[in-house]
Amino acid sequence: MTLTQDPQIQDRLAKRLFPRLRTVAIAFLLLGVVLRVVFLEQEFFWGDEVLTALRISGYSEVTVIDQLYQGQALQLQDLQVYQQPQARPGWGAVWAVLTDHPEHPPLYYVLNRIWTRLVGLWSDRPVPNVRSLSIVFSLATLPLTFAWLRQCFSHRVAWMAIALMAVSPLHVLYAQEARQYSLWMLLMVASNWAVMRAVEQSTRTRWGLYALTATLGLYTHLLFGLVLICQGLYVVASQGWRTGAIFRRYGQAIALALLAFSPWLWVIVTRFEGLQHTVQQAQNSRTVVNLVQDLSRLINRVFFNADLTWANGILVLLIGVVVYQLWRRSPIPGTVLIVSLIVVPFMVLAIPDLITGSAQSARVRYMIPAYLGIQWAIALQCSQGIYTQQRWQRSLWRFSWSLLLVGSVSGSLVGVYQTDVPWINGGKVRDYLAIAEVINAQDAPRIVSDTRPVRAIALSYRLKPEATLQLFPPSADQLAELTPSRLRDRTLAPVSTGGMNLEAMERGTAWVVDPSPGFQTQLASLGRLTMQYEGRHMQLWEWRRR
Repeated sequence: MTLTQDPQIQDRLAKRLFPRLRTVAIAFLLLGVVLRVVFLEQEFFWGDEVLTALRISGYSEVTVIDQLYQGQALQLQDLQVYQQPQARPGWGAVWAVLTDHPEHPPLYYVLNRIWTRLVGLWSDRPVPNVRSLSIVFSLATLPLTFAWLRQCFSHRVAWMAIALMAVSPLHVLYAQEARQYSLWMLLMVASNWAVMRAVEQSTRTRWGLYALTATLGLYTHLLFGLVLICQGLYVVASQGWRTGAIFRRYGQAIALALLAFSPWLWVIVTRFEGLQHTVQQAQNSRTVVNLVQDLSRLINRVFFNADLTWANGILVLLIGVVVYQLWRRSPIPGTVLIVSLIVVPFMVLAIPDLITGSAQSARVRYMIPAYLGIQWAIALQCSQGIYTQQRWQRSLWRFSWSLLLVGSVSGSLVGVYQTDVPWINGGKVRDYLAIAEVINAQDAPRIVSDTRPVRAIALSYRLKPEATLQLFPPSADQLAELTPSRLRDRTLAPVSTGGMNLEAMERGTAWVVDPSPGFQTQLASLGRLTMQYEGRHMQLWEWRRR
């Protein structure tokens, strides 16, 4: 579809329609602010967020096992105290925990510890305290995106882009999660703007600022390297696809960023075994058909937070047409950057998945640069379409834009009110909710388990206050699964489950959550075990002590 038209007609349309566009964008921007701050405690505080709170508090799961997993009766607060950063443990303990997980660079965790300590002066609610920093990052992304796109394209592209981002389920739901992805989005936009300004005026100050944003991005997420590749393509495109002085400045900035990132690169090298173990644990097997279905489903969820079944492919096809038209009509450097942000992550993550059967690209968080690029491409195409000369084309583009905004608002409203958003948490929450519902039906329930601390703590947020827990240490093999690299650096003699005197446990009924096979065997020898729930990730048994 060609949108070429008389410039005079386009100017008249712009003068007449732009004030309306700006008003609508501001309205959706304000709505997006509201969506980010309401129901902040509604969604389940799932395992990855529990790990965030543990790490910024200076605790590892091994530490929790050492201190709590001795079979004594525990209140819920005994577990949740490990989610609230205090002066002790200090920064040394925090750094030790963070370096034990090199797949997660430390910037977000360091900032969140500082933030949570400050917010904790006024609030004692750990969940909103640790989640609220993501809201700040998400809101800061919007004006920065506006400034970048206004300078790179036009005011109307900028207004349309931030209107869509303000109410998009992708941005709203990650703004309410205690993970680094909102910071990743913020730094991606900041580095896009910084590299554009450095290319326009090649000064040491501007290239230094770009090197700073690149460094911060790498210290936020390892996949920020994909963003730097896309920005390199932008630099080359801005020079007529030739390498020259500007590209050398870009290379120097990247070299400086990598030098600044080298301390964490050393952590990765020295903890590579643990990193490799974590990556292997995250691998899932997918057929090509299932992977394609998952990718098309995720693209729809990014806009509508819904599985549109057979219609998933329609949106994917339309996005493909938009990207192709964008590239064919206007291959300017800014367009090259946006298209690269879409294509490069798919090439690096999706194509290997299609070949090997893995599913890294089916995790929405790893494809964030591509999804942001899709949103910007749609905003750019719609900003041209709503000003086209043909009335029917203009009406079609307006309808499409309105449908995207209304669908995004609806999806975000549903998302912030949901307790479980499977495409964000990987479907791991429904087991916790089902188990908590069964346990809470009993007065003063007693829970017995040798499950890992992150699961026990996550479940505690959904149990009734009078519930008590008895936690027993896992075996050495189970413990080694938690922090394989750190176990080599410390003398740890965990008390095995077999060494605990389970016969001393009081008689009566208890709920057994996510027991290991060995723990099941011991409990079965002392009483009757009856399965009450079997989920994809967890189990619940009822145990009656003889």
